[in-house]
Amino acid sequence: PTPNVPTNFTITNVTSTSLHLAWTDASNNETGFRIYRSLTGAVGSYVLVSGDLPAGTQSFDDTSLAIGTSYYYTVNAFNETGQSAGAFNVKATLAITPNPVMVLNSSYHYITVTIDDTVKINNGQNPDGTKMAIRVQYNSLSKYVQSDGTLGDNTVWNSFTDWGGTNGIKINELASTTSYTISVKAKNPDDVQTGFSTAT
Repeated sequence: PTPNVPTNFTITNVTSTSLHLAWTDASNNETGFRIYRSLTGAVGSYVLVSGDLPAGTQSFDDTSLAIGTSYYYTVNAFNETGQSAGAFNVKATLAITPNPVMVLNSSYHYITVTIDDTVKINNGQNPDGTKMAIRVQYNSLSKYVQSDGTLGDNTVWNSFTDWGGTNGIKINELASTTSYTISVKAKNPDDVQTGFSTAT
């Protein structure tokens, strides 16, 4: 018979470019195991990434992955009769902390800032769709920039494009002669957040 489906499939030791896959061998007749990966969803197109792993194998490290990206996996046991159904799991690599925001211009009551566009995928860092939040600190207060440029208590997550792209976001209703400290953080598709960038 074909081997049983592996059990207890987990993904741990998450970094920005690697994932550790582990499972329990539920058979005693397998020739080995195969790991398949998709970028297009649970029912997407899967590609073999492990080659044929030996019988008894119960872990695999997938490395050189893209930052802040969701990966879908199945692990299958196989022998000369055929291949088991796959045990399924999905996990996202971590985003990386964005660079400090850049101040484009300022006046008495507003500051226009843009998130450093090296967070974009074409520079080898966070993908374009990465969500980011902008924090503004002043007078012992800590607020977040809202989508309309005002300050509020709620954390607002937007993409680089939704934060105005290279045109930036105008932070409104600021007080003159007040010092403001601005920083930004990101999160991956699993909602795991980075720390804040160096303040501007």
